[in-house]
Amino acid sequence: MSILEQIDDAKFLAEHRRYVGALTLALLAVAASAKKVFPQGTSSRINPKSKMGDREAFTMFLGSRLATILFDEFGDHQFVRSGIVFQGMQKDKELDLCEVLYVFYRNGLVHEAEFSSGVTFGSMPKEFIVSFGAEPDACIDLDGTLRLGYGWIDVLVIVVENAVCNAKEFGVEHYDLIPADNNISAIEQNEKLVQKYDASLKRVEVLKEIVRILSCEEVLKANREQLTHFLRGLLATKKIGYSSIIGLSSRGFTSHDGALTEAGVNLLHEIATVFKRVRVA
Repeated sequence: MSILEQIDDAKFLAEHRRYVGALTLALLAVAASAKKVFPQGTSSRINPKSKMGDREAFTMFLGSRLATILFDEFGDHQFVRSGIVFQGMQKDKELDLCEVLYVFYRNGLVHEAEFSSGVTFGSMPKEFIVSFGAEPDACIDLDGTLRLGYGWIDVLVIVVENAVCNAKEFGVEHYDLIPADNNISAIEQNEKLVQKYDASLKRVEVLKEIVRILSCEEVLKANREQLTHFLRGLLATKKIGYSSIIGLSSRGFTSHDGALTEAGVNLLHEIATVFKRVRVA
């Protein structure tokens, strides 16, 4: 069964409210995608003298993808954690969401055909102690059980469909930005922009994502009104999160509602000038 078939079937099951089956297939598709990125024989990042196991491959792949999708961590990063952490689920150890999905959800469904003890999956109850906001939801029930909401199926589908390793299978084109000047590295070029515009690397990477999606040529042709319209479209489709707008607005690159300022347009135009967009998949 191909990754494409797993995702198509997961969507079908979710549409017909067979959520556990949909989650199972989505998790299998994540695991299969992880093995593409970290094939058998890959050295462990945790213990380089050993080979990477299925659990490490799953959590590294998923952690990096979730950091990008949920927290706008764009650019060349090596995240191994999603940034969502739970405590007390395994001998008081701190577990990242990716570990929770692998140990308590994926393993339980694959090996026992049911969730492991201490977790469940379903719509959010009215009474809970901790919530992580709108969809995708997660909460701790009053009895201490971790509950993930159905919205996580959609997130896992996005994780798989938009992964570079699955570009051909899903017909998705992926692009990266490299320095237009071959004599300078991307790190050096980023640092120049950070210093010139008094911006953090995270803010520069968010604006680079706009250029990466739209293209250098289109950004340079567009005026502030057109670029603002495009940025708000990315916000509406959740390709960029509103948390990034808070960061950009605090440095004067946008308003609080996502309207680009002159400084924001200038930085976008410079990014489109000093970088060039190349297709990577």
